[in-house]
Amino acid sequence: MLRLSDIHKSYDVGPATVAVLSGLNLEVNQGDLVSIMGASGSGKSTLMNIIGLLDTASSGSYVLDGREVSDMSDNRRSAIRNASIGFVFQSFHLLPRLTALENVGLPLVYRGMRNSEIGRRAGIALEKVGMAERVDHRPNELSGGQQQRVAIARALVGEPAIVLADEPTGALDPATGEEIMELFAGLNREEGTTIIIITHDPEVAERCARRTRIDGGALREEEHGSPEEET
Repeated sequence: MLRLSDIHKSYDVGPATVAVLSGLNLEVNQGDLVSIMGASGSGKSTLMNIIGLLDTASSGSYVLDGREVSDMSDNRRSAIRNASIGFVFQSFHLLPRLTALENVGLPLVYRGMRNSEIGRRAGIALEKVGMAERVDHRPNELSGGQQQRVAIARALVGEPAIVLADEPTGALDPATGEEIMELFAGLNREEGTTIIIITHDPEVAERCARRTRIDGGALREEEHGSPEEET
């Protein structure tokens, strides 16, 4: 499904060139639930932006669903991003004037779908995350955990190949964060959703069947095993 091969990424900072990723490799298969863990400044955000087609590598190969995307135009990459990748962020990024249903339906608006179909699909996505009774609520009428559930529904509504979550529990208290991780595990287990979670939190990483760690610009596999067997 997703394969990064020999990825290098560097930035020019004044007269110096700073290497962030150095020969990084990653393969994610359909149905994986994988964490990418690393300290601040380790390159997690850079890697997330490359996986999410928000940035390009300086060199290396990125194959997504059998297509080499590294050398595509910005417009083509944007189209693939909208169709194939669902994003979940630490800060939710819900639009305050829109209801939960309208927030979830936004990615489909950009695809030019009819309003009736957008509403139907958004309702199904909200039901999957336990928010079917909150479709008409705006973000300020929802708790942090409920807002994150809406954000997850928004990531799911377009039926993406991959859900990419950046510190999805970072703005939540521990109990609510655990609920969100249980939701991710359930979506992965029951729906077969492929999920990549970027985190600095060992407890979040431990909930994933695959754990990787980024260090020194490279990625290593840490451990395999079912998180459901460990809990």
